[in-house]
Amino acid sequence: MLPGLVDIHWRHYREGGRASAGTLFPMEMAFLQYERKLAGHGITTMMHSLSFGVGLSLRGEHLVSQLIDLIRSCKPERAMIRHGVHLRYEVSQPTGIPLARRLIEEGAIDYLSLMDHARGIGQYARPGAFQRYVMKNQGVSLDEVEKIVEELQERRAKVDWNALRELTAFARAEELR
Repeated sequence: MLPGLVDIHWRHYREGGRASAGTLFPMEMAFLQYERKLAGHGITTMMHSLSFGVGLSLRGEHLVSQLIDLIRSCKPERAMIRHGVHLRYEVSQPTGIPLARRLIEEGAIDYLSLMDHARGIGQYARPGAFQRYVMKNQGVSLDEVEKIVEELQERRAKVDWNALRELTAFARAEELR
């Protein structure tokens, strides 16, 4: 038996799953290639950090749901490494609460965390930091990113904090970490 590494916040699939900004490789192909790479680097357990959020990357609910299904399909079969799912829930994404709850009920999620990527919050406190991040990672223009920021700010103003408290209470009741 050899020691192995545990990665609890892997987000590299978002980059590895894209051929270029706005273009995705077939999900299973990209996932299997990354699994081989991770095993080669000594990682034996991977907590896939997946986000329900906004934009053109792998944060859309349909893409995250497909990737979770793919990860779950690896668990009962022989996989090169152990897989888990860390669902990072963007607070300004109200449409994802029913899907997050369903995934928790199904046992598809191992960890749940809430995040707030709004302009002016946390790592985006400096003016322009959020816009630069979105333009770099999603390949959008300044005009497009300003629209994304405006929509995000509108959604953030409407966050249902009680629904988020209920979601986290449900996750705790289901013994999620």
